[in-house]
Amino acid sequence: MSSLARVRSITETAVALSTLAVLLWAQVARATLVFERGGKIVVARDDGSAAHPIAIGCRPAISPNGKWVAFTTYIRSDHRYNCNGRMALIATRGGHTRRITASGAGSELRGSWSPDSRYLGTSLGTVWDTRTARAYRIPDYEGVAWDSGAVQFSPDSSRVLVQNYGLLDESGVYEARLRPWAPRAKPVAESLPIWGRSAFAFESQDGDKYEGPTYFAISLSSTLSGPRKEILRSTTDVLRPIEWSADGSCLLVTARNGSQVHALIIRPKTETVTTLPVTFQEDEPASPQLSQDGTEVIGMREGNVIRESVDGTVTVLARRAHQPDWTD
Repeated sequence: MSSLARVRSITETAVALSTLAVLLWAQVARATLVFERGGKIVVARDDGSAAHPIAIGCRPAISPNGKWVAFTTYIRSDHRYNCNGRMALIATRGGHTRRITASGAGSELRGSWSPDSRYLGTSLGTVWDTRTARAYRIPDYEGVAWDSGAVQFSPDSSRVLVQNYGLLDESGVYEARLRPWAPRAKPVAESLPIWGRSAFAFESQDGDKYEGPTYFAISLSSTLSGPRKEILRSTTDVLRPIEWSADGSCLLVTARNGSQVHALIIRPKTETVTTLPVTFQEDEPASPQLSQDGTEVIGMREGNVIRESVDGTVTVLARRAHQPDWTD
């Protein structure tokens, strides 16, 4: 082979490898799964393949369109690193990290993306607009402490609910219209529901402060303040609504007993409850999460990220990882 032919062959091989690298990079950029492993934020496809670290941090939350990951940075305190630093934003393909809070981020980030991937619920009742890089905040009151994770967006991303754990009659759920920003000054509900296409899902409990709760229940209502219909009750497990499927036909509920968590899929229309056989680990703030069609759940088990189907099939997506989030 002549020198010219050898050079041409090497050049063609380099071009092919570069093209393959670009294609693989583009596929990773369309990530649908994110998790934390070894102090790093890792993105991957929904089957766990093409796993790729993009940042150092914890508590990741991937946007529904798979383009962005919000996460919390580490902060050094008492000679150790803790996951309570600033909240930051990075593209799933990697690159520049944008800080979106000036100080400590909220420890409860999970579930704070709007369905259209434009808004992110942050700490202190703040909503971050990723298009305009502006932060909006529902009016605060003296002595009121906001829970940074208690944010729920409407299915059409036009409104947001923020849970306010305050004092006396200032506690409650506050609502704001997002475009244009227009917060309401008075609470619209007492507790934060999970906002679905056709119903709100509430959690409740009954009992007294001395004996503790006697039961836990899940109820549905077509409006924030309307009558509620109880669909599930337990005297042994702590019930918590997590999220609706994209079409609103299924509701994911967790039943926690100690450190073990079962995932329950409720179909309100047919009043059926499916309990997935595999128990998940409690991995706050990351709860088990539902796929868009309501047939699969991801969560933590034995230190691994797993996916479980309603038929009981279990797939390990990432080993020695935790705090998973996905777009599906």
